[in-house]
Amino acid sequence: MKNKIEKLSFILGMTAAFGECVACEAKYLAFSPPMRKVQADALREDMASITGGMGLKLYFEENQDLDEDIVWWVIYKFDSQLDSYLSARSSGLNPWKNMDEFHSILSYGMVYGDGAEQVVPKLRVPSNPMTVVSDILEI
Repeated sequence: MKNKIEKLSFILGMTAAFGECVACEAKYLAFSPPMRKVQADALREDMASITGGMGLKLYFEENQDLDEDIVWWVIYKFDSQLDSYLSARSSGLNPWKNMDEFHSILSYGMVYGDGAEQVVPKLRVPSNPMTVVSDILEI
């Protein structure tokens, strides 16, 4: 499968899909797919165009705390969402190494908004969709 998929288009498509979830407030915030810095540089203008068109903001995460050349964008709608992410990052956590610590920030298995306190969120079957993403992007 990975030989048939053009990586940069895949990254932009996933960004548009995640952006839609954030724009419609189904997700608190989202990450773009992980990528190499050279890919990020090539996509910077298109990433801004996609998310800006949805009324969203981007924060570029260079990950200087990683030994690997892995970067991504944080896609968010409200500044408080980015503040939550940056607070977790300032405590020394990195999603590349500690993804479980970011589940609530990414709204995994969570519900928020009017009436959210009446809902008991639960994933019926936990999964790891990032395996496919990593395989396609060869990261």
